[in-house]
Amino acid sequence: MDREQRRAQILEVAKSVFAEKGYHHARIDDIVARARVARGTFYLYFGDKRAIFTELVDGCVSAVNAAIYAIDVSRRDRSPIEQLTDNVDRVVRIFVDEPALARILFNEAVGLDPEFDRKLLAFYDGVSAMIVRALVEGERVGMVRAGDSKARALCVLGIVKEFLYQLSLRDQGFDRAAVVRTVIELVNGGWLTDLVRTGRRGDEISSSSAA
Repeated sequence: MDREQRRAQILEVAKSVFAEKGYHHARIDDIVARARVARGTFYLYFGDKRAIFTELVDGCVSAVNAAIYAIDVSRRDRSPIEQLTDNVDRVVRIFVDEPALARILFNEAVGLDPEFDRKLLAFYDGVSAMIVRALVEGERVGMVRAGDSKARALCVLGIVKEFLYQLSLRDQGFDRAAVVRTVIELVNGGWLTDLVRTGRRGDEISSSSAA
């Protein structure tokens, strides 16, 4: 292996060790034994256990951020609900493919120390802010019912986050598409207006029904 391949291998092994044993019980000896490298080789790439754990968390956060794009209600090729569905699917796919990442991000990194708490809060705030912007714009153009956009954003975040964490604790498989549909149904059923679901405003539907 070249240096980059070896580094990637150690990171991959560390991800499994942290997910299985937890941050506090995982040891560098566990990582090097499973990676079949010398302890000195580990220190060529990472300063200590915290350094490699930090890189795993940062990589996970970066992957989620890269998967999410801002919803544009003015797009004609994809509706807001299709864009939301795509975003949810992209995030769910990351953790369905690698459930160990969910354990690390949603459990092991939580409460580790104030620095990690700030890192995670900034990450969640960034995702929530993106959802809020989409909801506010949707409300402005009549696609979203009036309501507390910040609370709604946290609800969406909480639903997806808890599902992914629960998934990481279980070996049973999940239908990713079915999970995404369920999340969207919850949003679509309570927050979005008839304009999004049917293409017609509520007064148009009422008039049509009366006729």
